[in-house]
Amino acid sequence: MTDVTFAAHQNQITVLLGEPGSGTSTVLRMINRLIEPADGRIMINGKPLRTLRRKALRRGQGFLLREGGLFPHRDAAENIAMVPRVRAAGRGKALTEANDLLREVGLDRATGRLKPSRLTAAQRQRVCLARAIAGDPSLVLLDHPFGDLDPGDRTALQELLRGLQADREFTAIVATDDVDEALAIADRLVVIADGTVIDSGPPEAVLDAQNPLVAEIVGAERGYRALAYATTIGLPLQRVPVVRDPASADPDAGATLLVDNDAVPLGWVDPERSGTVLPLGDVFDPGSGSLQDALNAALTSPVGLAVAVTRGTGRYAGVLSAAEIVAAAVEQRTTAVRAGIEAAQDAAANPSRPAPTSPRSPEIVLSEADEETTVRPVDEADQETAIRAADEEAEADAEADDAAETKPGTTVARRAQAGGVDKVRPSTDQADPETDSDDRQPVAAGGRR
Repeated sequence: MTDVTFAAHQNQITVLLGEPGSGTSTVLRMINRLIEPADGRIMINGKPLRTLRRKALRRGQGFLLREGGLFPHRDAAENIAMVPRVRAAGRGKALTEANDLLREVGLDRATGRLKPSRLTAAQRQRVCLARAIAGDPSLVLLDHPFGDLDPGDRTALQELLRGLQADREFTAIVATDDVDEALAIADRLVVIADGTVIDSGPPEAVLDAQNPLVAEIVGAERGYRALAYATTIGLPLQRVPVVRDPASADPDAGATLLVDNDAVPLGWVDPERSGTVLPLGDVFDPGSGSLQDALNAALTSPVGLAVAVTRGTGRYAGVLSAAEIVAAAVEQRTTAVRAGIEAAQDAAANPSRPAPTSPRSPEIVLSEADEETTVRPVDEADQETAIRAADEEAEADAEADDAAETKPGTTVARRAQAGGVDKVRPSTDQADPETDSDDRQPVAAGGRR
């Protein structure tokens, strides 16, 4: 890894996009201190990462792997409850929190009693996502989290992640090699190739960047993909005849929309066959929808008209033709592409000028702008072993909590019950960056070093 510099902004989803082997997963492992960079700095809340204790750092982070990493001998609820138990919550309270999280990710309590081997791939990743956000971490790392799922499940999990992040307001960094996934969930996009950040910023700005490497990674469809960031707001909607009974439609009136008593569109009345109703096609929200949504609605309509509906009520609001949508897309995209060219020319003429950033302050910054970051060679199997060891360490801490609950006779156990495992012995917030004495921190009675 060289020249890795980017900012992940607070309460946003930052996506690291790169082809397999580009180094996106390695960046996440460095943030979690599973790999130590040989040079450069990683900053969290203005503090160098190497000055933070590993246990304290990891307990403030959630980590979701592509293959999940659930403990096979524990059921789904117990896997989730492991995190609050490590944070000194009692077993009953931890399981209550786990069941609440199961509902939040769309699973029921019956599913929570199943072992991972009896869950579907999508259910396992929902459990893993619940475990990653258990304990309200400030930062959640997701390493290719939905890559092995079917397209429908992948889309559902992406929407779930966006909803959870908006509700819980955590910062997320996601590594993926799926361009569509990156554009679906990213607030900020970081494109990585051969261990180097080649572009970063809002997704629409990255798509318009005049960078051949970005174009190669994103693909030839980046112009169409950029329509997801072009808005339908302000486009004048047209009107068509509306009926509630197909038999009452005027065959000479052209395209006629069938609606119910609440003005919710149901389909199109076929002008060539009296009383026949054609499918509606997709719809879009004119107040917040994108031109990509509108164009897709027009292309799935049997009459070539995109139906606009009001958010929340689903009531008919008007229509747009495919020609109107394409004209608006050309106008907006031409303006955006020209702006991207001008920004690239300005950056080339003023290389010392800082790049524009989000109005939110950076929370996690990888390295300094002029520093080089390299990583000691680490075998992939060793990386996975380190992740498993971190999980097993957390499980051991949870078992120590249970042991303290069942053995209240000792002073250490009583102190563990009253204040949590982390309060058994006073400790400092910082450790020497080289020795990292945190690894020798004692646990409650019944635990092990």
